[in-house]
Amino acid sequence: MLSYNSIQGGSRRYENRSLETICSNYKRALKVEYNIQDLIIFIEAILKNEPERIGLFLALGILYNHIGDDELSKENIEMYLKYVSDPYKAKEALKKRGFVNSIAA
Repeated sequence: MLSYNSIQGGSRRYENRSLETICSNYKRALKVEYNIQDLIIFIEAILKNEPERIGLFLALGILYNHIGDDELSKENIEMYLKYVSDPYKAKEALKKRGFVNSIAA
């Protein structure tokens, strides 16, 4: 099982949680109405100052996927995948959850 705590810069909220659990939480969060563009700007500002917070690349990838920007979704998720122990398994988990359609096989 992929665990978030092995990824440098992970959020404490997701320590010891599987990628599947994290994706499920994001999917529920995306049902709430709020300005996604504001979230993207906020996360990008954090990453500019703290690029070691690798889990935020996953968050950005999911948000970009949600608004239909496949190019930026792919770019951010691929950045995230550079830091997981099993990128293939992570890709499959993300595809299974319906978050990522644009990642190269």
